[in-house]
Amino acid sequence: MSNGWQFSWSSGIAGLRELAPAWQALADSLPDAEYFQRPQWFHAHQAINENPEKSIWVSVHHEGQLKAVFALQSVVRKVGPLRVPELRFVNHGHMTLSDVCADRADVTLWPAFWNWLQGRDAPEWDRFVLPQIPADGVMAAWLQHFAPQRMLHSVASSSARVDCRRSMEELLKSCSANHRSSVSRGGKRAEALGPLRYELARSPQDLARLMPIFLAIEASGWKGAAGSAVASNPALMRFYNALLDGFGSRGQCEIDVLHVGERPVASVLWFRTGRQIHLQKIGYLEELSQIGPGKLLLRETFKRACEDPELDRLCFITHPAWADPWRPEGNPVLEFTLFRDNWRGLVLYQLNKAKRARAARLGQAQARKNPGPENSEHSPEAIAER
Repeated sequence: MSNGWQFSWSSGIAGLRELAPAWQALADSLPDAEYFQRPQWFHAHQAINENPEKSIWVSVHHEGQLKAVFALQSVVRKVGPLRVPELRFVNHGHMTLSDVCADRADVTLWPAFWNWLQGRDAPEWDRFVLPQIPADGVMAAWLQHFAPQRMLHSVASSSARVDCRRSMEELLKSCSANHRSSVSRGGKRAEALGPLRYELARSPQDLARLMPIFLAIEASGWKGAAGSAVASNPALMRFYNALLDGFGSRGQCEIDVLHVGERPVASVLWFRTGRQIHLQKIGYLEELSQIGPGKLLLRETFKRACEDPELDRLCFITHPAWADPWRPEGNPVLEFTLFRDNWRGLVLYQLNKAKRARAARLGQAQARKNPGPENSEHSPEAIAER
């Protein structure tokens, strides 16, 4: 116990199931809790987790009330001759963002948690990695308030999002004339092929009905040919079905489909949490790319979001180049690496710090030889993050 804070941890699927009801109640009490801070996200993760027994759930109570849940993965890495036990926030190619589930106002919780991590009651670790943390998230705020002495951080990427607290007319005015014309031309070309019809699923029954359509569209192009579509991977199928079950039953999942005539040509899977709608995955028929089916479907979603008083933003989760014509703002996505307060942590900190310094020097040398945009593959930032 530290200043009234109590810490405990469990592991594996059984630990998650036991904690889930209280965790769900905590998330529901937080007005800005996002999908990646909720237990459903981690239930689904078990479908793609090769080592579910290495999942660790740290719960933090104060005066008997659950105040935070840290969803962690335990791994062991080799750094030269060293065996390095590592704790890290759960992260996967289909699980891009991460954060703790807690109230950002509980600023004394994080220092107390950090002190607890140094003791014998905590899971084994020497390095603590926090990947893909939104700059406006809970952990980013806490680390501004209290940053451990041995900490490395960097900007890992960006999350694009569009303000929907305005009319659709205002949103389109912020876009370039070329983009508005492109969407308009695509709409006319599509209408020449057949009437446009937009279909939205939010109930569990409608989600189950549209999910096969979404999967078929997502697998219709190069992803299907390469075997990287969701429908080509049984584990990913279990993951996405679990997401639909978990979030769909709570009205926090949506599927949009655009039909041209009787033919579905584009589809998007969304999460709806924290006054935002988040684009998890999009697909369209590549053979009809001349009509811009993805743009047409997004235009309809933007229109609906701008008219919805419960939504503030549409978030692309990552920052794909095809989102830029909608003029999103970029929310930095950060990575923090923390090291234990012992001699092993000190050695690892110095090794990691030196490695980053060498990467930065190499990047600067390559940038001088190959001058280009700051965000090119030769930039110090890009090389340091490889």
